[in-house]
Amino acid sequence: MPASLQQIDAGLYRWTAPHPEWDPVADQLDSSYQEVVSHLIVGSEAAAFVDPLAPPEPAEPFWRKLDDLIAPVRGSLAVVLSLHWHERSATEFAARYTAPVYAPAEAASDIETAPWRPTSPSALNQQLLPLLELPISKVLTAHGPPALSGGREALQHALRAGA
Repeated sequence: MPASLQQIDAGLYRWTAPHPEWDPVADQLDSSYQEVVSHLIVGSEAAAFVDPLAPPEPAEPFWRKLDDLIAPVRGSLAVVLSLHWHERSATEFAARYTAPVYAPAEAASDIETAPWRPTSPSALNQQLLPLLELPISKVLTAHGPPALSGGREALQHALRAGA
């Protein structure tokens, strides 16, 4: 079954697909990691795929939906990775749409083979704390539902829970 593309706000879309490497035993991850979320943000002049993961087969209906959504800005696309281990299908999206890939520095040298480097929750929380100074309205997640309102408060709650 192709991925379900959902519009969650004006110009904001999300879809889920099975994590390509999810192994709850080897990775010691809970079942919330079985599906991952990808996003498409479409503006009036540009669009970005965030942490994109291509859907399982049959995928052509899904690709056609994406093609239609980005048609007005086809020449101004980007693929953005929030974390270096979210490479997922970035190269496939970049090739299909002739789009550059923007990634964290540690992934830039070799985006297809960037190793997963675990970060402790407390270290990650420290890195994210400066975001609380920004006027965050929404939080898009790689796993689980987004916070479409009260984004700053949602991030603050998540950081407290993961401390």
